[in-house]
Amino acid sequence: MIKGLENKPYEKWLKELASLAPEKSGGGGREFLLGGLTSSPLSSPAGPPVILLRDPEGGSPILEGSNVTLECLSEEEEGAGLSFQKYDQRRRAWLPLPAQPGGVSVRQESGRLVLSIRGAQDGHRGAYRCLATGSPASAQFDLRVEYLHSIFLSRRGTSCGTVGDSEPFREGEDLKLSCLAKASQEPLYEWSREGQDWVVASSLLVIRRAGREHAGTYTCRARHPSLAQLQKSCSLRMVLSKGGPGWAAEHALALAVAVPTALLLLLLTAFSLLIVTRHRAAVKAKALREEGLGQRSPIYKGSLESVPSTAGDTQPLVM
Repeated sequence: MIKGLENKPYEKWLKELASLAPEKSGGGGREFLLGGLTSSPLSSPAGPPVILLRDPEGGSPILEGSNVTLECLSEEEEGAGLSFQKYDQRRRAWLPLPAQPGGVSVRQESGRLVLSIRGAQDGHRGAYRCLATGSPASAQFDLRVEYLHSIFLSRRGTSCGTVGDSEPFREGEDLKLSCLAKASQEPLYEWSREGQDWVVASSLLVIRRAGREHAGTYTCRARHPSLAQLQKSCSLRMVLSKGGPGWAAEHALALAVAVPTALLLLLLTAFSLLIVTRHRAAVKAKALREEGLGQRSPIYKGSLESVPSTAGDTQPLVM
């Protein structure tokens, strides 16, 4: 027994014993000669599995709507001993896949585990990992899905905020037009005006003391910072409102003439209606008086009232 190795565990004993023995080089690595016995180095434990990304549709990077395939490979385990997990940001935990269908499926293929994502969306991006029985988890694989959605235009300083295809403005006021697009990375914005060659590289377009010359069509364009094919644009037509000071000055004379004329016509109409109404009332009163006199004609001089007659006399009595 070699001194100092009496109470050592077997593995430590073997390692230390090997350090004291002569070495022999061989084609398969180092071997140790211990009293006529040959010992190979201890086999290392199995390493963690590895996640590989198959070439996605359209190539890399992964665009929204593409089909994505991840493969999990291990030196020790076959597909049955492997599993995929995805990190849930809301729960702050790793969840097995497929926890929910959502276009995700897992299958075994030629001794490896394959994860397929059909039509990748923003909800599919995140951290994935692979587990093998008796081995540590694989390195984290971050799946990124690149996208750029529609643009939304708004006007700051107004009660509503959102705008349509056209937006009125008053002469002399400040215009602040904002452009926003939802994207996987912060987009690059630029404003331009139809018929002019200037460009403002910002999501906010500010026009101080807007006038008639600022009316026209403005366009905001948003594009992905690294993928030129991902870009959107939206246009807005700015129209000078007729309620502005410029409109009032331009139409002051017309208003000065139109208002007195309308008042005069109103007075003439009212006066005419009054005359016609009084004339009709006078004619009606006269007709009623004449009708009343005809029904109360006396049958003798000095009589004020007529005498009802039940006979059909044709010769009235007159004194």
